Amino acid sequence: DQADDVAIVAVSTDPNGDSPAATRQFLSRQGLSDRVRYLVGTYDELAPVWQAYHIYAGDRRDGLEAHTDAIYVLDRDGGQRVFLRSDFDPDELASALRKLLR
Repeated sequence: DQADDVAIVAVSTDPNGDSPAATRQFLSRQGLSDRVRYLVGTYDELAPVWQAYHIYAGDRRDGLEAHTDAIYVLDRDGGQRVFLRSDFDPDELASALRKLLR
């Protein structure tokens, strides 16, 4: 909430299941509709993004999708500054953002 200058972008790893309507619903349930942009598209449209960020958007197994667990913090020029997994320490993310926003 304190980082108004931070853009948050989520990238779909499920082109068949992540429709614009489904992602709007998900973001609304999470209270993130006004904070997060969610990139969706076809496999061919998303594949270059996955490749650029080394994201594995893998097979569906038992109804769950296997994919890379990655959070990238990028600077204003698009350079990677921090790489986190989903079990990150919120203080680590806050510290990284404070440094970038100075």
